[in-house]
Amino acid sequence: MSLRSYRYFMPTRVECGYGIAEKTGEWVKELGIASVLIVTDKGIREANLLEGIKKSLLTENIDYEIFDEVEPNPSAETIQRGTDYLKQLKSDAVLAVGGGSSIDSAKGIAVMATNPGSILDYEGVEKIPNPPLPIIAIPTTAGTGSETTNSTVITNKKTAFKLGVLSSYLHPKLAILDPALTLHLPEEITASTGMDALTHAIESYTFNECLKNVIINQIM
Repeated sequence: MSLRSYRYFMPTRVECGYGIAEKTGEWVKELGIASVLIVTDKGIREANLLEGIKKSLLTENIDYEIFDEVEPNPSAETIQRGTDYLKQLKSDAVLAVGGGSSIDSAKGIAVMATNPGSILDYEGVEKIPNPPLPIIAIPTTAGTGSETTNSTVITNKKTAFKLGVLSSYLHPKLAILDPALTLHLPEEITASTGMDALTHAIESYTFNECLKNVIINQIM
């Protein structure tokens, strides 16, 4: 019995190191981007976690504006408001700073900047017709993983369900992993996102073991 073939595609450039968020402007400039919409939530803004990032953007003469209306489990309405603001500004790219909700919102906004209708129209796999604006992700929690994945999760308020949009277009161009940004999170968020990261690790291990058993059974 032959083994099934598969494809692995992970195009996101990952920069990791303590304090490196202060180099954001330099890396954004390397991508040929002149202006960004920073997508985040009010908690991140009030905690002053954007200060080093904003300074680095200004140093490289990159224009920025901030959309800080992201809520937990972001809704299609939030995506639409962010998209309207981005189109008004005519930003070149979307820069997410925060947890999974901010990154998922940024992905949705980037998609809707170049595609018609509502983000709800693209539920499912590979249904986005046009490439989104470039997405840059700076996570401030340990658990999301959204900074390198090909998916975004949006809440449909009318049905009270979350839906997944998956596309190879949704891989961020750049992920900046700076542990310094995680140091001043509230204790409950540190704990819950840490459990999220642990769950992902266990999930990967168990999937690996299941896959290994399938392969062994096929070979035997």
